[in-house]
Amino acid sequence: MCGWVRGSRPPWRRRHRIVAFHSISQILREAGQIVGAYFAPAQGGAAFTSPAVAETLDALQRQGAKGMGQSSWGPTGFAFAADAAEAQRLCDHLRAKANALGVDIAICKRLNRGAVVKGQPSTTDHS
Repeated sequence: MCGWVRGSRPPWRRRHRIVAFHSISQILREAGQIVGAYFAPAQGGAAFTSPAVAETLDALQRQGAKGMGQSSWGPTGFAFAADAAEAQRLCDHLRAKANALGVDIAICKRLNRGAVVKGQPSTTDHS
């Protein structure tokens, strides 16, 4: 209780984030499966455009990664880890396999803000 008063996070808040992570990861995985099945005829009959990416994602899932999918038309695949340590464990475990398949594997951080577009000013008249 004293920790709450001093401003540290209550224990239920971390549990809530973990539950939310797993729920969102499951939804993203299912969405990826649906979209992959829809586009399979255009992708040579497979849910992923790259068999090597598909094999890497399968290996990541077997190791505990969450929310696997393919970005747009691929061949970029993605998976989520609950925290940085888990991401590093997954990456270290699969780096040799991914390299043998010709797949780059990297840890990326989320971007907690919208995109920033720089360049030419807008030509749209807002008046």
